[in-house]
Amino acid sequence: MHGLSISMGHGIWGPVGIVNNVNCQDLRSDAISRAGLTGADYDQRTLPLGSEQFGVVVDTSDRWSRLTWRTAVDIELTPEVMAYASVSTGFQSGGFTEICSSVATCVPYQPETNRNHEIGLKADLSDDRLRINTAEFLTRYQDLQRNQVVPFVHAVGNETQETITINTGRSRATGAELEAIWTPTANMRFDLSTSYLRHEYRSFTPDDPEQGPQDLSNLGIPFSPKWQLGLGATIDQPLELLETLVWNVGGHYQSEAETSVFNSTFTQMESRTLVNASITWLEPNDRYWMSLYGRNLLDETHRLAGNSVAGLWNFTQFGSPRQWGLQIGASF
Repeated sequence: MHGLSISMGHGIWGPVGIVNNVNCQDLRSDAISRAGLTGADYDQRTLPLGSEQFGVVVDTSDRWSRLTWRTAVDIELTPEVMAYASVSTGFQSGGFTEICSSVATCVPYQPETNRNHEIGLKADLSDDRLRINTAEFLTRYQDLQRNQVVPFVHAVGNETQETITINTGRSRATGAELEAIWTPTANMRFDLSTSYLRHEYRSFTPDDPEQGPQDLSNLGIPFSPKWQLGLGATIDQPLELLETLVWNVGGHYQSEAETSVFNSTFTQMESRTLVNASITWLEPNDRYWMSLYGRNLLDETHRLAGNSVAGLWNFTQFGSPRQWGLQIGASF
């Protein structure tokens, strides 16, 4: 039987030329089908072929460790108000790009580190009916881990490219956060949260394969929206048979932000406002419950992530559209 189809398996994508007795033979690639293996012959936990069958063999390892620390000072200004200041460090381990395809690109990238300075205030006011938490911070990041497209020559001599993780650049983030919870009565609660973030590169010079290092420190840093605002209200309504109805509505606003390292077209997160609501019935002992909910009630189309492929097309992940649902549960 002759024909054309697409073979999709564990790490195998490619055109198939001849299909004979369910043995795939693909002479135009280096997929495992060149060895005449069937799916039943391939154990995903082990390599079906010896290392001598591969054009590129890299057998190496590395390890990273770092001592991180935090020091803080708390000051009780009054029995209801506490101020604090802290300095802490962070560490994101290095690693290897899993899809590297050449000796030159199968090298490890190093850890990303940061140091954070923070001051804040925590207060319980109005007979503990109003809680306010606020903070200001400054965070510096070093050896940023970023994805970079690099060219390489395939084992059979073809020029191609791949995406690897490299260390390049420093950034500085400053911002402030405010959280408030107000309970005017035992059955009523209001929530407010807001934040401001200014996150900028101090240096960002990835190496362009053709033009050399490029100063791209003017680009926006991914997933760093300048403003966020959240509002919520919850009311507990007792019923005649001692059950409770819990009414809840909440909204969250987020300003626009980038998702891709190079701020590619059609990869931005647009500003959006998401509104959710629910009505929950609780039996007297809170053992059984039933909830009718609605999410993204404004039916906002909003991008969660995006990745441009060589300016040809984008992979985009969007958030869920408007949803309605019913949940029933029990606690034991």
